[in-house]
Amino acid sequence: PARLYKKVYISHAYECDCHDPNLEAKSIRCAEVPKGPIQRSLAGPTTLAWLFHQKFELGLPTYRQEKEWSSYGLEVSRKTLSNWIIRASFDWLEPLYKLFLDKLRQQEVLHADETYYQILNRSDGKPATSEARIWLIRTIKDVSHPIVFYHADLTRAKSVILELLRSFEGWLHCDGYSAYKNLPNVTTVGCWAHARRKFKEVSTEHGKAETALQFCDQIFRLEREWMHLSPEERQAQRESKVRPIIESFYQFIEGIRTVKGKLQTAIGYAQNQRRALMEFLSNGQLEASNNLANNTVGGWSLINLMTMLLSVVLGVLIMLMQNSRSSGRQDRRIKAGGVIIAIASCLVFALTENMAQPMVIADRWTALMLVLAVMNVCVLVVEYVTSSRECA
Repeated sequence: PARLYKKVYISHAYECDCHDPNLEAKSIRCAEVPKGPIQRSLAGPTTLAWLFHQKFELGLPTYRQEKEWSSYGLEVSRKTLSNWIIRASFDWLEPLYKLFLDKLRQQEVLHADETYYQILNRSDGKPATSEARIWLIRTIKDVSHPIVFYHADLTRAKSVILELLRSFEGWLHCDGYSAYKNLPNVTTVGCWAHARRKFKEVSTEHGKAETALQFCDQIFRLEREWMHLSPEERQAQRESKVRPIIESFYQFIEGIRTVKGKLQTAIGYAQNQRRALMEFLSNGQLEASNNLANNTVGGWSLINLMTMLLSVVLGVLIMLMQNSRSSGRQDRRIKAGGVIIAIASCLVFALTENMAQPMVIADRWTALMLVLAVMNVCVLVVEYVTSSRECA
């Protein structure tokens, strides 16, 4: 187990006590003591390191750490622990944060993406249901020192990415969001995974969408075969094999007439992004998709996804339990509660079926389902206790 100990530094102060008038008066001198990472705080470097490790690596909230510190013999409140995290982050981690951003701006190729999140107490006065953004910028995978940079902001405005990529010159992998367009000294690289997803959303019975998907699949199959090649070799292979596929793809979709609905949306996206989607052919370091950033920023939605799936399973299980145990008029309400949870679970799944988008809607529905689930469990317990007494 971890061991807690206290270092005590004693600093002595001295002054000259001689009374010789011929000697020049000396000022009082005090011995220096090591400075702590936080002024006037008992938290040392290892204490803060352990606090950050528990909080961010192990996901242990401060109210549980408060109990752990108490077991070590230190009575410290969760408020104090939170203040340590905030103060140490500003004093010691913010310079590193800025350094990472400066290093990113010096790269030749970057990936960027953003996702939704919510803030309970927003500084701009908007309600907690308003959407804020987590912006992600990261290096390509084949670098000696990879960097993944997150930036939280209240808005999705173009001014945010302009500031983050200030002084950056090179290629930027991104989706078709308009904020990435016309960035100074930046060449955008389109994402074939996004283009493919647009056609995937079209009904599978539509033969034209299926043909477009086959073109996209050919590109990704070749890219997987060449992933271990050097950038120069990869670029040469793309010119000879991938470019003809892309040109055939555009000839095919341009020949489609009288389309509407999702197919029209998919074709419009591919045509509007044509220059960006073909940019990866110009440099072997570039990727055919922005999946590297999408998969990284997707971790923010993973918790929502797991909670949603848990809610679905919980709702179905409770409904099955109630249908198997319930009988009589008084149990109809219990059955109805289970049905409500199951219906709400299906609604959440339908509303968040497109896993490419962060599940903001799931946050609200999941909270509702969890409340209903807890209420149903309480009713089940009461029912079980009541039936046991009647049997007795």
